[in-house]
Amino acid sequence: MQTRFTVADLDDFPDDGARRELIDGVLYVDGQPSDDGARLMPPPLWRHQRVAMRIGRRLLDYTDTHGGEAVGGPGVKRNEENYVEPDVVLVAADAVPTGGQRFAETPPALVVEVSSPSTRTHDLVRKRAWYERGGVAELWFVDLDVDRVEVYRLRGDGRYAPPELVERGGPISPPHLPGLAVEVDDVLGPATDA
Repeated sequence: MQTRFTVADLDDFPDDGARRELIDGVLYVDGQPSDDGARLMPPPLWRHQRVAMRIGRRLLDYTDTHGGEAVGGPGVKRNEENYVEPDVVLVAADAVPTGGQRFAETPPALVVEVSSPSTRTHDLVRKRAWYERGGVAELWFVDLDVDRVEVYRLRGDGRYAPPELVERGGPISPPHLPGLAVEVDDVLGPATDA
């Protein structure tokens, strides 16, 4: 029988840089199920972090002029058994956590996950479904293996539409975030970075 965890249990684990997430009470450490919370995988690749920073910089530029807030590696909590740490999030101005809050509890306007070999299935299957159920308006999955961004947008029925595949040379412009346009080339960096 798998142990059930809550957000409060996360404080009991060491601050070792591991990404610990809860989906329906199941603990995932660095994208893998875990009963003891032990770190299983090495930290993300350099390129992963660089791409996340590039996206974060563009989203910060947007929030500086349009309101809201963009942060990297924040906690997003839906309830006591559901907590994840996306690579980057953008929250609307009315949903920005106050200074004493540890988590965003309102669905972000945009979540970004950058692919890593060790977390690919976790990000594309478990977390994508979690974001969809939680009402996250838009999810960008940056696929470093093929140098493109998969854009998932929430439809009126509460489900994600099939992903828009945005290749190098293309822009991403979320309809619910007027004025935001991010070029895939700017996010991925020079093709020689791959």
